[in-house]
Amino acid sequence: MKTIYLDESGDLGFDLAKQGPSDYFILAFLIADNPRPIHAVVKKVFKALPETDRKHFHGVLHAYDVRKETRMRLLKKLSEKDFQIALMVFDKRKAIIANDANAIYSSMATVLINRLHIDGYIKAEEDATLIASQSNTNKRLNENFTAVVLDGSKPVNLAVEIKKPFDEKALQAVDFIAWSFGKKYEHGDSSYAEIIEPKVVAVYDYY
Repeated sequence: MKTIYLDESGDLGFDLAKQGPSDYFILAFLIADNPRPIHAVVKKVFKALPETDRKHFHGVLHAYDVRKETRMRLLKKLSEKDFQIALMVFDKRKAIIANDANAIYSSMATVLINRLHIDGYIKAEEDATLIASQSNTNKRLNENFTAVVLDGSKPVNLAVEIKKPFDEKALQAVDFIAWSFGKKYEHGDSSYAEIIEPKVVAVYDYY
């Protein structure tokens, strides 16, 4: 069974004339047959932090918050494990219509799953579970996301779960992956992404 962890980088604001919204929105999948080594990496990196940092982060690592050396350490340890990365890149400067942000997010996740199925990375005959972060506490939005993805991914035997990063350590790992490719696309800084680039099996554009 494949387990797919989902996170994103950037935002879905479309008033690009104002300072703040990103030009790119990136959806990242971490795809693993056995996620236990991924969990172990996150736990090991967290345990190695100074005690003051461990208390501050309350058991959850976010790439945006930690020091550079922590980012590098986690990404390098991840690069030694067996998993795949798939990305969907939305260049908002090419968008014709700015739709509802939640609808775009659900659409991107659905399109990415289907593209991976078409290209043979997710096979119809195998079970797959998509795990997304419970960053949004709105129960209705979480339920709508689950319903849209399941309805749009019928060729795949897919289950969808919404979990907290504290409980699902691999969600913290995919946070670092999404952040790294966000730095590459948005800021032209490939120093983080290049560490895990060999794990990337597919990159798709979203329009």
